[in-house]
Amino acid sequence: MEPEQKNQLELSLLQCQQSIDSSLTDMQSEAC
Repeated sequence: MEPEQKNQLELSLLQCQQSIDSSLTDMQSEAC
């Protein structure tokens, strides 16, 4: 895997975590 791709994957995962932390609706959390 390209380092760049890995970084973007980790970034989206991070944003995903934050979304769940800010307690959004179940539907939005599932989208992650």
